[in-house]
Amino acid sequence: MKPERRRQRSDDPITALSFFLQAVLKQRGLKAAAISDQDGLLLAGAAAETSIDLDTLAAVGPIPGLKLEGRAVDRRPCGPLWLVSVGGSGPAPEASISATVGRILGLEPSAAR
Repeated sequence: MKPERRRQRSDDPITALSFFLQAVLKQRGLKAAAISDQDGLLLAGAAAETSIDLDTLAAVGPIPGLKLEGRAVDRRPCGPLWLVSVGGSGPAPEASISATVGRILGLEPSAAR
């Protein structure tokens, strides 16, 4: 039997998604990461710096080329959602992120790609 790799768990999908984003921050050295919908509304997020407003980060996600406080914003499609991040070496590979977000939110596998 494999040991449990996750230290934090939640039955609430949004809380679980926030825990996942916290892990992505640590793994990739990001300053902040957020999952937003197509309209730029924040679903979940995590930040290593309190000065980064996650609502603002989510809002710039669907719009290519925007910066947040002078920093380049990395935006990647995550099924029908967006993974938006600032700082670090970028998020994990898109397929991995998309699959995990889809599983946490209960999206159909085709919708999570």
